[in-house]
Amino acid sequence: MKKFVVMVFAGMLSVAWSMVVFAGEPEVTLKEIVVTATKTEKSPQDVTQSVTVITADEIRKSGASNAAEAVRSAVAVMPLEYGPRGALSQLSLRGSSSAQVLVLLDGKRLNSPRTGGFSMTDLPVTLDEIDRIEIVRGPSSALYGADAVGGVVHIITKRPDQGRTNVKGTVGSHGFDSISAGNSGKIDNWFYALNAGRETSDGYRQNSDLDQWTAGGKIGYEIAEHSSLELTMNSIDKENGVPGSTQYSSPRARQGTKGIVAGLGYRVEVSKELGLKLNTFYNGEKVAYTNPDAFPPDDTRQKSVSTGGDLQVNWLANSWNLITAGVEAKGDRMASSAAGDHAARLSAGYFQDEISAGESFLLIVGGRYDNHSIYGDKFSPKTSARYLFAHTGTIIRASAGRSFRAPTFYDLYWPYSSSTFFGTTYITDGNPDLKPEKAVEYEGSVEQPFGTVSTVSVRGFERRVENLIDWVESQPTPTTFMYTPKNIGKARIRGGEAEARLRVAETVAFAVSYTYMNPVDTTTGTKIYYTIPKTQLKGSANLTLFAKTNVYVEGRMVDNYVKPGEARWKYAVMDSKITQAISISSGVNGEVFIGMNNVFDRKYETVRYYPMPPREIYGGVTVQF
Repeated sequence: MKKFVVMVFAGMLSVAWSMVVFAGEPEVTLKEIVVTATKTEKSPQDVTQSVTVITADEIRKSGASNAAEAVRSAVAVMPLEYGPRGALSQLSLRGSSSAQVLVLLDGKRLNSPRTGGFSMTDLPVTLDEIDRIEIVRGPSSALYGADAVGGVVHIITKRPDQGRTNVKGTVGSHGFDSISAGNSGKIDNWFYALNAGRETSDGYRQNSDLDQWTAGGKIGYEIAEHSSLELTMNSIDKENGVPGSTQYSSPRARQGTKGIVAGLGYRVEVSKELGLKLNTFYNGEKVAYTNPDAFPPDDTRQKSVSTGGDLQVNWLANSWNLITAGVEAKGDRMASSAAGDHAARLSAGYFQDEISAGESFLLIVGGRYDNHSIYGDKFSPKTSARYLFAHTGTIIRASAGRSFRAPTFYDLYWPYSSSTFFGTTYITDGNPDLKPEKAVEYEGSVEQPFGTVSTVSVRGFERRVENLIDWVESQPTPTTFMYTPKNIGKARIRGGEAEARLRVAETVAFAVSYTYMNPVDTTTGTKIYYTIPKTQLKGSANLTLFAKTNVYVEGRMVDNYVKPGEARWKYAVMDSKITQAISISSGVNGEVFIGMNNVFDRKYETVRYYPMPPREIYGGVTVQF
């Protein structure tokens, strides 16, 4: 199969170059909107908290190969990457744990009820299907409930608006190749999109290979001008080696992952003042892990299913008052050979009032009430405001809110187990009496635009968390160590963010951001080491040359906290990509690209003891007609 993919890619590349005519179509700029922060469509300048939007064009130019790489240039976003392609890759926002970041796909929750987090390498769509990624920093439980402590990452796919077929092939270092294809279109009132892709890699470490398929699509019907019905389904089937850490390698461990995310949505604008959205979703995952070298050998099967739905109503009570209200119901189930069979259910309601005083002042007040079958009732309020100085364009924002992270099935129900090695016994045991983690966060910011395409902004924030869930070690006897999760932790994270997006000419754009965080375990009064970086400096440059040649360079420098006396843990990495737009014939165009990751071949780790890839070179071609 790999030889076939390479042959297809080589053929496409040959045809593209032999018929190349430099493209010259004018670019069309669409009005930018964001929906995640308020669950309503808003211009970015009208959002009252910190939001970053990464567009499909930015993803395409960046050379990202998965969703984690697509967002890692955003301010205060830290991908926790475990190395090889397909390996675990989770997100941290403003020093949060990965279980404190809610990940959505077209409004559907992707976080696992087993582990709490979501691996971005398990996203069941290709990057070419993504229209934009919205990153909302700060507490969002007032709208989304559990797990939105650090914020929300919302991946929004493209909606078909015209007939289009695209094919993309890529090959690169360490036996990497991928091929994907998609077709979308409209027939009368019907619209559809179909897509599929395969990615394989030999890996750069022993037992770090990958074989992954994604497939899916959507079909919809426009009932009227402002009314539509849409069905979506996306799937992933992945097998990869799990090499483990450099301290505890697992040269024969394997993992298989199968996932399906589906949903049915209906929206209608009853009038100019009243709109309604109804969505249902299904998220199912099966994970099989084997490690014959473990003692005793590990062979586990995990299955989790989340189903639910929500109803949202938007009412424009008058020109200065938009009210949003909704209800949600969700059920989670787990069948685990390691932790048993368990289930939970949730019902919730939320309310949000957007009040404006002219174009200058906007105030948003809201809250959500959750009732859960395991951890009981939670109320999450939030308020935020934005003030625009019309004569200078300066924007001041402020927000405050509460949020929470629910204990996972693993935290609650991990079974009592005991293993003895060389006379020492190790015991693990879950804790069904755990409470949710609770957090409160405050944020203030100033943003100054320069013209219509350049901005500079500065933000400060403080988050306080209590009832932190941590697996605690105790020693009941001199030869026995016991690990169990408990609500013992308290933390305070203070930080500052600064970013600038500058377009100095139509063809030259720069972006730079800096994040500083000061995380303290307030129970012990010490720094939180290893998991929260001290500083992050990120930058990118995008240059469009004659004949539609685009050059993109991205770099990041990270300095981590370590305990006194230990060697400093810091790294600097740079990636680059060159893209050439082509026109093959009338109605057939595309691009040829070549890129290099880790240009200077740095040795570095984003998670301790999990080395990231050395220098990698890749190239490919995309054809669209």
